[in-house]
Amino acid sequence: MEVILPKTNLLICVYREGPYILTLNIYNLLSYKLTRRGTIYANTNAVNSRYILRPNHDSKKLIFYLECQSSIEIRSILSLKLIKTLSLAQICNQLNMSNKFSELKCSVDMDYISHLSSIIMLLNTKIVLIQVDKATTTIPMVLFDNEIEKFNSLRYNSKQRTLLVEGTSSILLLKFDEVGVNSTRLLTSNKLGKASKLLCWNPFEDLVVVSQRIAQKREHYHILSYRTENLSVAASILGVPAYGTFYEEESQSFLYIEGTEEQQAISRVSLKDFNSNIGSFEKPLVLEGECMTYIPVTDHQHDSYYMIGYRTFLYVGPNFNNDKVFIR
Repeated sequence: MEVILPKTNLLICVYREGPYILTLNIYNLLSYKLTRRGTIYANTNAVNSRYILRPNHDSKKLIFYLECQSSIEIRSILSLKLIKTLSLAQICNQLNMSNKFSELKCSVDMDYISHLSSIIMLLNTKIVLIQVDKATTTIPMVLFDNEIEKFNSLRYNSKQRTLLVEGTSSILLLKFDEVGVNSTRLLTSNKLGKASKLLCWNPFEDLVVVSQRIAQKREHYHILSYRTENLSVAASILGVPAYGTFYEEESQSFLYIEGTEEQQAISRVSLKDFNSNIGSFEKPLVLEGECMTYIPVTDHQHDSYYMIGYRTFLYVGPNFNNDKVFIR
């Protein structure tokens, strides 16, 4: 597992060094050298144990969660020094959710909100805030409890101070101010469901892009806007092979791979100033992406690819991890 920090030219990786040993490693992407390493001793040797690695550029803090330990570590990005450790079991006990602990430890998601010095957590149907800058960690505060369905994942944008939480058939938006939650919106659309997947989020244009599976290896991409009362389909890219997608936040570009088994191309749709360019939502547009380049032909064909962006470069490679392939 790895994450790139383009602003500081760092790469943070988690490696398994032995049956009960993991290492956190920081590489300098300019010198290609290992700069820091931290060792973590796990109580179990579960190979499929879930990891969460979330860096926060503003606070220079790193959140690391290890399922087999059920512990949440807050570390320094620069030195990997351990700042604080939280127990997921204790958090569940404080929220009277101990009976769901086995389920929660493999489905929990979290991020760090720097201006509140707090961790935001997804626990099944609940969104919870925990302040962690004090010597004694405060009692978890429930910000939202969805009685209809449980949530799957969350992502936080510090510039807009907005949290997006993905459910199976809904999307939750929490807007924060200096002291806490300022507004809450629960959005729905017929484009969301078990056959759909959230691909990217552009909070500056109030847009999300979701895929909707229509065949075993083919899907529609729908650009949904929440500038309206609910989620509205602003535009669609129809009948695209499910080879892979990537969102480049700096340029606000949605990239996807299309083509045939013999020749694939990387195409681009710009989401920058999207609302001013589209004009009206009365009739959704059907878009075609701009072809950027073709993927070199090799002897072996691949069903899916991963893409990683760093500065002005885009790295594309075959995807051998089944967990990253969308399955209905």
